[in-house]
Amino acid sequence: MVLESYFMRILAVTTLRNEAPYIVEWVAHMRAIGVTDLLVYTNDCDDGTDALLAVLAKQGVLHHIVQQVPKGTSPQWQALKAAWTHPLRKSCDWAVACDVDEFINVHLGEGSLHDLIAAVPDLTDAIAMPWRLFGNAGIDRFEDRPITEQFQQAIPADAMFPIAATFFKTLFKPAGPFNGFGVHRPKQKDAAKHPRPYWIAYDMEQDATLLGQMPHRMSLVGIARGVRSVECNHYSLRLAQSFLMKHARGLPNRSSKPIDLAYWVQRNFNTEHNPSIDRSRRARIAEMQRLLALKDVAQAHQAGVEHHQNRIAHILGQPEGYELYCDILLAAEGLPYRITKPGRCFSFTKNCNTENNPRKGEIFGKSPVLFTRYK
Repeated sequence: MVLESYFMRILAVTTLRNEAPYIVEWVAHMRAIGVTDLLVYTNDCDDGTDALLAVLAKQGVLHHIVQQVPKGTSPQWQALKAAWTHPLRKSCDWAVACDVDEFINVHLGEGSLHDLIAAVPDLTDAIAMPWRLFGNAGIDRFEDRPITEQFQQAIPADAMFPIAATFFKTLFKPAGPFNGFGVHRPKQKDAAKHPRPYWIAYDMEQDATLLGQMPHRMSLVGIARGVRSVECNHYSLRLAQSFLMKHARGLPNRSSKPIDLAYWVQRNFNTEHNPSIDRSRRARIAEMQRLLALKDVAQAHQAGVEHHQNRIAHILGQPEGYELYCDILLAAEGLPYRITKPGRCFSFTKNCNTENNPRKGEIFGKSPVLFTRYK
């Protein structure tokens, strides 16, 4: 694809709550890889997140909106709906909804989104960016160091179990056949009235038609495999002590889903060394240094770090927090499974998660033919 001669606008939308120590690195990374506009929504922060974002917004680095979230409403979905009507969305060429623990990792050129966009056909509407789950790399204690440098142990690229290893995030053209942001993929317009979007996944020259045919699909199981030109590094755990903060905060889109030991075990894979994000390291570090040199940014960042240090100490002083921390440290790390029959993955997962399913015994009895462990 030949890049347009005009200035390309790339928008990233995110929702944050109590993420102060991690904001500067994430913002620096997004800007370093080519994001021109950052639209950041927050709610109920008490760790200095709002203060830091206010400083960055004052410096023209991003746009910050503090939202009031009614009880029972998903903060993330409320933000995504508002973002779709925002002027920044209406004026951008490409957009992505991305959390602060998700780092887009382009494996082309200098690691920029421009390198990625240049590699896809002009008619591309959406680019699926497969998740790569990163574990805690054996790090337990909270430190003020870049996430991308602390955690470089991940699940293998071809892992298809747990199912989260097959999820993806999406870089897309808002002008395409879409009518809203989604957590993993944009909402598609009615296929009866609008053409299906042209999706790219793995192979930069092949339409991943299945994604266009199934508007709610957020897994790449069944999609032809190939060389990954882009991934979304997902540092959902970070380290044991910071996980205690996540446990206390909850998820932005599902307040009822527990952040507990099971959540940790299902995501803590340190199977292989993966430093591929270092392709964009020089630009990221340079932008971090530039941001920290801006007036009041370093002070606001440090205040957030100290709040987390104090909060972690408080949580560890409580029986429940200390017990969870000990369980995390004692949990034996498992190896991910290979799925030997990908076509049965969805039905297996669906049936296993359905209460009172009469076929559960049969399903679990047959599970060895579906799964083999990585060696």
